[in-house]
Amino acid sequence: MARKIVTEVGKKSYSDIFEGGKTFGQALLEPHRSYIKLLPLMEAGKIKGCAHITGGGFVDNVDRILPQNCDAAIDAGSWEPPPIFRYLQTTGGVENAEMYRTFNMGIGMAVVAAKADAEAVSRDAALAEFEPVVIGGIVSGTGKVRMEF
Repeated sequence: MARKIVTEVGKKSYSDIFEGGKTFGQALLEPHRSYIKLLPLMEAGKIKGCAHITGGGFVDNVDRILPQNCDAAIDAGSWEPPPIFRYLQTTGGVENAEMYRTFNMGIGMAVVAAKADAEAVSRDAALAEFEPVVIGGIVSGTGKVRMEF
């Protein structure tokens, strides 16, 4: 989808400058980070589950770690997606639900922690470089992801 929007709809080359001196190619190929720094929090029992948000976005990744009696309610307004995603959405005329189903929208890893531990986990010094943000919560349900726009 990204290739089609950039090259066919937007009539751009991957070497064209997108924003901040980066080319479209660089913006699209921004590498995933290593989340190895989560391990101590996992070993300490502070993290209950993790979902790497890859192809399939939130819906096809977060649901894999949910018990059948819980849903993940994700507030899409709780963070600002990187500019490349807004470009793809606007230029391609892509609906919100499709963007969050297809792309990670800047959230590389979703981490589930007990409500009592959420703030401490998000403020843990080892995770500071990731700029963690609370993006939602776990609620009663049927094992689904609820995107709230």
